[in-house]
Amino acid sequence: MICAACNAPVEADDAFCRACGARQAPAGSRALSPAASAGERRQMTAMFYDMVGSTALSTQVDAEDLQIAMHAYQRRCADVVRNFGGTPQATMGDGGLVYFGYPIANEDDPLRAVSAGLALIAELPHLNRQIAELLPHFDHQFQMRIGVHTGNVVLGEVGSDLNEGRLATGEALNQAARIESAAPVDGVAVSDVTARRIQGVVDLRPLGQRDLKGIDHPVELFEVVRLRPGQSRFAVSTHAMSPLVGRGGLLQALEQHWHATAGGSGCTVVLRGDAGIGKSRAHHALRQQLTDTRHAWFQINGSSVMSQTAFHPIIQAIYEILEIAPGPDAAPVLAASLAAVGITDEATVELLAAFLDLVQPTDTSMSAEERRRLTIDAVCEWWLAIADTLPTVMVAEDLHWYDPSTLEVLNLVIQRAAGHPLLLIGTARPSFEISWPDEVTVIDVEPLSFEEVNQLVDRLAAGTELTELQWAHIAQRSDGVPLFAEELVHSLEGGNLAGAEIPDTLVDLLNARLDRLGPAKEVVQVASLIGREFSAALLGAVLPQIDGLDAILGQLVDGRFVDRRGVGARSVYLFRHALLQDAARESMLRRRRQAEHRRIAEVLRRDFGDMPEGRPEVIGHHLEHAGEVLGAVEQYVAAARSARRSAALEEAAGRYRHSITLIHTLPAGAERDGHEIALQLELAAVMGLMHAFSAPAVGEVYMRTVALCEQSGEKGDPYAEALHGLAQHHLSAARFDDAARVATVLLDHAREAGQPHPEVLAHRALSQVRFWTGRYTELWEHSARAMELYDPEAPVEQRFAMGIESGVIAMTYGAVGLWALGRPHEAAAMADRCVEHAKRQPDVYQQAYAQAYLSMLGIMLIDPERVERWALAAKSIAERHGFAPLEGLSRYTLAWAMAERGHPESFDMVVSGIGILAALGTGIGAPGCMAVVAEMYAKDGQFGEAAGYVAFGEAMADGTGQHFYTVELHRSAALAHLGLADAADD
Repeated sequence: MICAACNAPVEADDAFCRACGARQAPAGSRALSPAASAGERRQMTAMFYDMVGSTALSTQVDAEDLQIAMHAYQRRCADVVRNFGGTPQATMGDGGLVYFGYPIANEDDPLRAVSAGLALIAELPHLNRQIAELLPHFDHQFQMRIGVHTGNVVLGEVGSDLNEGRLATGEALNQAARIESAAPVDGVAVSDVTARRIQGVVDLRPLGQRDLKGIDHPVELFEVVRLRPGQSRFAVSTHAMSPLVGRGGLLQALEQHWHATAGGSGCTVVLRGDAGIGKSRAHHALRQQLTDTRHAWFQINGSSVMSQTAFHPIIQAIYEILEIAPGPDAAPVLAASLAAVGITDEATVELLAAFLDLVQPTDTSMSAEERRRLTIDAVCEWWLAIADTLPTVMVAEDLHWYDPSTLEVLNLVIQRAAGHPLLLIGTARPSFEISWPDEVTVIDVEPLSFEEVNQLVDRLAAGTELTELQWAHIAQRSDGVPLFAEELVHSLEGGNLAGAEIPDTLVDLLNARLDRLGPAKEVVQVASLIGREFSAALLGAVLPQIDGLDAILGQLVDGRFVDRRGVGARSVYLFRHALLQDAARESMLRRRRQAEHRRIAEVLRRDFGDMPEGRPEVIGHHLEHAGEVLGAVEQYVAAARSARRSAALEEAAGRYRHSITLIHTLPAGAERDGHEIALQLELAAVMGLMHAFSAPAVGEVYMRTVALCEQSGEKGDPYAEALHGLAQHHLSAARFDDAARVATVLLDHAREAGQPHPEVLAHRALSQVRFWTGRYTELWEHSARAMELYDPEAPVEQRFAMGIESGVIAMTYGAVGLWALGRPHEAAAMADRCVEHAKRQPDVYQQAYAQAYLSMLGIMLIDPERVERWALAAKSIAERHGFAPLEGLSRYTLAWAMAERGHPESFDMVVSGIGILAALGTGIGAPGCMAVVAEMYAKDGQFGEAAGYVAFGEAMADGTGQHFYTVELHRSAALAHLGLADAADD
C-alpha cells in the first residue's frame, strides 16, 4: 500500500506514514470491496526505453559481464524514473516499461515522463563511466531510444515483486513501444497526443508522420529537445472561494439587470458557456454584492438523469427551500409559506400541496391536463408573489438538463415577469437551444485570456512555491477555464503538481485528486454512479459494508469534492463539479460499473420504492447502465405511461424514443421486433395527442410498425392496431385512397384470421373513409357492421384504439350514415344514444370527440339547438384538456349555430376555429368547413365572400376527394350566386 500524501510505502496496520507523518485510514476500511481491487480504467502516460545495439553486443562480450552491465543499467534507469514519479513496471533485459499516472496520478504525468526520458539520456555518460570502472575490459558505450505516449489503459492483476504496480493493457502501451522504435538514438520521441500536453513547457522538433506497426493510422511524432528553464516564485491568495478574475464586465451586466429588477422591471439573463467556465461563480459574485441589500434569493438545479421527469428541478428546489419532504406533515409548512406572500386560496394551496406530493388531490373530477395547466399557473404566480413581497433573484442552474415542463414554467414566468421585481438568471451549456422571448438577454461567457489566467493562478496559489515551469503549465493547461485552473492549484499537495481536463487534460487532474482519497475513492466512485446529487441514506444502503461512512463523507466535504445540505440521515451531497463526478465514474472498469449500477437499482426497488429516488426513470437509468436492457425499458415505459397520465406528453414521448433506441442494442430477431412494435404503438398514440394524426412523424412511426410486424410474422392485435393507425394517419391527412387501401388490407386480414377486434378496427376506418368521400351506402354498412361486432365487455385495450372507443366511433358515423340515407329521425336518435354512451366512458376525450363530430350532423339536420349544445360541450372539454383538433372543429360548428341565432360574434368564432385546424395541417373536413362558412356569409348578405369560400371548398374537395359536402357546397354556391345576381339587378 502507499501513502496518499507522499506516495511512500505503508503497512496495512500503520496509523501514520513513516515518511511524511500523514494520518492513514483505518486498516479495516482500506479494502472496501473485492470489486474495488479487481481493476480500473484510467488515462496514463507510458514510457518505453530500449538500449541501441544490444543484440549485436550480446555476441561481442562475455555473458556474465553483460549481465553485470545490464543490471547496473536497469538499476540506474529505475532510480532515475522514480525521481520523477514513474513506476517501473517491466524490465526486459535491455529495455523497460514505466508508468506515469499509476498508482498515483499527477496532472503533469506527460511532462514527468519526458523529463525522466531526458534525464535518462543525460545520465548515460555517467552510467558508462560507472560501468567502465566496474568492468575495465568492458569496452562499450550504452545508447538509448525512448518513446512516450498518453492514452487509456485498464489496470489488472498485481505484478510480481520484481516490478511495481499492476499489469496495464491498452493502446497507450502499444503506441509507446512503437514510438520508441522510431525515436532518434539518444533521443526522446513523443506522439502528437503527448506533445499537445507538454507544448509550451518543452522545445519540440517535428519528426513527421510515421506508419507504426500495429497502428492503423499515421502518427505524428516529435522529438523532445529540452525543457524550457524556469524560476521559482511565490504568490498570495485565499482559498475560501476561487477569486473572480476577468469577469468585471459580466458582473457589471448582472448588477445592471439587478438594478432594473429592483426598480420593478423583471429581467431574464442566461449565462451560456462550457462546463467550468465560471457561470455559477458569476451569479455567486452577484449574491455577495447583494449581501447588504434586502432581497430574496433561491435556486433550482437541473439533473441529467431526471431531464425527462416533469417538474423535477422545481419540486426539488421547493423541498430544499422549505426544508420539507413528501408527506402530510409538511402541508402546514407549505400553507404558511404561501400565506406569507398573500396566497390563501384553498384550491391553490391544495393544488400545490398535491403537486409536491404532500396530500392526495381532493378534486378527482379534474383531468390531468387541467391539473397540470393550473399547477403551472400556480407555481408561476407563487414566484411572482414572492418577488412582489421582496425583490427576488431566481437562479436556474443547468438549463440544458431541464425537462420540458419545467422549461414551460420558466417560459411563463418570463412572459409575466415584466411588472414584477424578479431577476431570473439561467446557466446553460452551449448546446442548450434558447427559444424564449426576445427580451431574454443571453450572455456567452468566454474563456479567460492568458493574462487573466495568470492573474487567477497568482491569487489561487498563494503560499505555494511553484517553479516557472509549473506556473506556465497551469496557465497553459487550464485553457482559459477558471475551474481547471482552480482544480490544478487545489491539487498542489506535498509539492506535487496534479491536475488535468476531461476529455484530455482534466482526466489526470481529477485522477490525481481521486488517488489521494485513499479508502474514500470507492465511495466517490459509487456516489458518482448514483448521480450528481446523492443522499447519505441511499449511499449507505448501497455500501453497507463500509464503516465510518459519515466520516468519509465529511472528508469529501473538507476536500472540496462535494457540498453538503442538511444533517444526519437527511443529508444530501452534490458533486462540486460535474467533471469530478465524470472522472470518478470513468475510472471504473465497465464490468464493475455495471455491477454497481445493478446493485443501486436493486436497493432503490427494495428500499426506496415510495421515495423520489425510487422513481421508475431513476431505476431504469441504473438498469440501462448495468446492461439490463429489457429491465431498463420496463421502467422507462412505466415512467412514460405515468407522464402520459399527467399530460406530460413530451416527456412521455422522450421516454418511448429512448426505450426504442435501447431495444436496438439487442440482437436482431423476432423478440427484439416484438418489443419495438409495442413501444412504437405507444409512441404513436402519444405523438397523435401531441400534434395530430396527420403529422408526417406519426405516419413514419406507423409505417415502421407495420413493416416490423410483417418482417417478424406478427399477425395478432399489434399488427391490426398498426394498420389501423396507418389508415387513420392517411385519413387525417385527407389521403382517402391510401386510407381505404390500408383499411381493406386490415379487413381482409381480420376476416382470414376470424378475429372480431381487428375487424371492428377495419370497419371503423372504412366507415370514416366512406363518410368523407360521400359513399353513403357503404358508410352505413361499415358502421352497422362495426356496431354489430362491438363488444362493450371487451378488454379496455381492445375497445380503445388510438385513444377513441370503438362504440363511440361506430355510433357517431352510423348516425351520419342514417342521415345520408334519408333517415334523419333515426340519425338524431342514434346521435343522442352515442353521446350518452360516450359520457359513460372513463375519460372525457370520448365526450368531446362524439359531440364535436355529431355537431356536424346537427348542421346537416339543420338543428341549431343540438349543434349549440354539442359544440359548446365539446369546445369546453377540448379547451381544458388541450384537444386542439376537437376545439377547432367545435368552434366552427358553434359559429354556425350562433349565426343561425343572429349572434354577431359568430364570424370571429368561425375564423378562430378555421385557424386552429389550419395550424394543425390536417386538411380533413376543409370542404365542409368552407360550405358552412359560405352559408353564414350568404345569409349575412356578404355574397362575394360566400362565393370565395365556395370556390376554395370546391378546389379542396376536388384535390382531396372529400365529396361528402359536395351537395352543401353546391347549395351554398347557389345562395351566393343568387345573392350576387339580385345585387346586380338592383
